[in-house]
Amino acid sequence: MERRFNSKKANNPPSHTNSIVGGGEMGRRIRSYNWAETSMGPVKGWSQCLTFAVNMMLQSPSPMVLLWGTRGITFYNDAYIAFAGNKHPAMLGSRYEESWSEAADLIRSIIRQCLQGEAVTCKKLNYTVYRSNNPEQIWKDLQCSPVLDEKGEPAGVLIISTETTQYIRAEEALKQSEERYRLVVEGTNEGIWDFSPETRASFWNDRMREIIGYKKDDEAKPGLDLLLRIMHPDDKEKVLEALDKTLKSGAPFDVEYRVKHREGHYLHLHSKGKPVFDEHGKIKRIAGITIDISQRKKAEETLKENEDRLSGIFNQTSVGISETDLNGRFVLANDQFCNIVGRSKEELYELGIQDITHPGDLAANYWLFERVIMEGTPFMIEKRFIRPDGSEIWVKNNVSLVKDTEGKPIYILAVSHDITGRKVTELEKTRLLAQTQKLNLELETSRQQLLDQNENLKKINTELDNFVYRTSHDLRAPLTSVLGLINVCRLNSDISHQQIYLELMEKSIARLDNFIRDIINFSRNNRVKVTQQEIDLEKLINESLEGLKFMEGYSCIDKRVEISGEASLFSDLFRLRIICNNLISNAIKYHSSIAEVPFVLIKVHVNQERALFEFKDNGKGIPADKTDKIFEMFYRASDSSKGSGLGLYIVKEVIFTLKGSIQVQPHKEGGTSFIVEVPNGNSLFPEAPLKH
Repeated sequence: MERRFNSKKANNPPSHTNSIVGGGEMGRRIRSYNWAETSMGPVKGWSQCLTFAVNMMLQSPSPMVLLWGTRGITFYNDAYIAFAGNKHPAMLGSRYEESWSEAADLIRSIIRQCLQGEAVTCKKLNYTVYRSNNPEQIWKDLQCSPVLDEKGEPAGVLIISTETTQYIRAEEALKQSEERYRLVVEGTNEGIWDFSPETRASFWNDRMREIIGYKKDDEAKPGLDLLLRIMHPDDKEKVLEALDKTLKSGAPFDVEYRVKHREGHYLHLHSKGKPVFDEHGKIKRIAGITIDISQRKKAEETLKENEDRLSGIFNQTSVGISETDLNGRFVLANDQFCNIVGRSKEELYELGIQDITHPGDLAANYWLFERVIMEGTPFMIEKRFIRPDGSEIWVKNNVSLVKDTEGKPIYILAVSHDITGRKVTELEKTRLLAQTQKLNLELETSRQQLLDQNENLKKINTELDNFVYRTSHDLRAPLTSVLGLINVCRLNSDISHQQIYLELMEKSIARLDNFIRDIINFSRNNRVKVTQQEIDLEKLINESLEGLKFMEGYSCIDKRVEISGEASLFSDLFRLRIICNNLISNAIKYHSSIAEVPFVLIKVHVNQERALFEFKDNGKGIPADKTDKIFEMFYRASDSSKGSGLGLYIVKEVIFTLKGSIQVQPHKEGGTSFIVEVPNGNSLFPEAPLKH
């Protein structure tokens, strides 16, 4: 409860004419309802305050319910239909507590308090509503206020409903996220830390302490000061320089260093962190992780010893010798191999086979590389390496597997012979022959392309002339209309007339906006490449319907969707959205006002090769003698046609871009079907890259 209204007698209430105005679907339902057979009586006998309250509720964009009298007779507006779910439209004219029997006690309490002059607020009410016959759990807040009659006495209750489902779920998601974060921080095998440069205060997780041998209850305070105390003397300057760089430039903190474990031995640690800035761009803390890399460092030292031992042997041979790990990354190379590929050892040890192999030889090399690992089968391959300067070197590689004492694969050994001279001679002969054949083919192709381009240019010039003329006309027409209405407004100061002028201006601007949107779609279709992705057809159609729900006549049209098929559709989402938006909006725009049940039917069937869309309606239809022209640029079938005349032209161009087709079928009984067929694109799987 929030407050109590003071009842005041109304003196000489003005005379009025009872009528229910506008209000969309619920306005029509209230006007057509047989109130004479209810306790409310016919509309013409309703009180002024009831009529006013119903009209105010119907015009509101917020979900509202009006409960009249002690019985709580129910009125509601279009915005409330989503809350009502499958209770709509039966709850109109019923007692509200009967419609919402699951909340009957609460409803009776609200009616009682509001009829006593009190306002009531209810928060976080949880309900299950059925939308499209599917149960959906929602939360909502209610603002309940008394509605006063002509005497100033409470006669009804106005309830404003606000759905808070997304906020309730967001709160729950935040709680879960915080719990996951806590588990990650405490459960990770890496040290996590947070440091404040201003206060030098630090946070360490348990793992950070464990790495250096300290427990949570030790007296040593975690942070930079403790690390500097146990840090190797030779590494302190390096760490402080890295920290200073981060604090001055905001660069990431990344440094390797040694610290003395509590048991006395030194560890190699690698710390990485990023600065966190406040709203003024000042660093307020640095957060990061620390990893114990002692084992890696030991392995690197062992590897270096092996390199020193083998380098003498490797560098004395006249052929190139290299070793890679099982992922194809170089670990050893002799001087001759470095000469062949034109790279130093330091460069090679940062690269893998695929980084220096010619792209044209990667697939064959990958397959043989995998086989030598799995089966131990040596192989020989002639392939190309790419040098840093871009030149190609041909080699004959003899490749074999190196195993450890237990027979487990550890390295791949390759012996490389430079065969560039022989290959260049062979390839030059082949190139000259292929070049001759290619030139002949290119000459024929170029001739045909010139013919095709000449025809295409003629078409483009014709369309461009027409497009420029019609575009300038259709862009200027709404602007001219708006300018004229502005001048009329200046001359006529009557507020009621100015409202009419504003509505006319709004329609002109909306027309201009739709025309510009058509131009943008036309331009994007010509510029944007076709992409392939899996299409959620139900979502695509529902989004189109949702985006058109404010069109005139939308609410009175029965929308039917039928989706079937044995395969998923892969196509261009942007272009499919243009097709659906245009054809569905046309069905709504040109619906028949005399049809018993105006409808638009969207059917989709998908198989492995194609998707077949049908957009069928029982609207005004298209004359049979006009069907060959409706897809022309700026064509309007009649003077009553609305829009820019670009819609169906753009649809045709989009379908052509998708390599599809469209047919139009007028119905004798009224209405039209558009049949659109588009190919089902394949979901391409990339080739497996060479391991590295």
